[in-house]
Amino acid sequence: MDVLGPHCPYLLRTPDNIILLAHRVPSTSLHYSLDECETWSDNVAVDSVGGAYPSMVNLKDGTALIVYYEEGSGSSIRAKRLRATRSGIEWLPP
Repeated sequence: MDVLGPHCPYLLRTPDNIILLAHRVPSTSLHYSLDECETWSDNVAVDSVGGAYPSMVNLKDGTALIVYYEEGSGSSIRAKRLRATRSGIEWLPP
């Protein structure tokens, strides 16, 4: 991960103690840590839009929801559901 850190970071601990770090540069992305933030995964692209300012929440079924917006005219709110596992990020239907 960049030494200066991600832009507009948002942290979430999943029920399985995986820490997710969402951010807006490059595009909308996240990293995950399996060891209390000692190390981080490679960048995981969430979307190609800019200006994201992501937020995340744990859902009752053990998955997580990431919500972010598109920057610029005609922008909209976007959301994706995911499951974080020790093997990586699994994108799920809404």
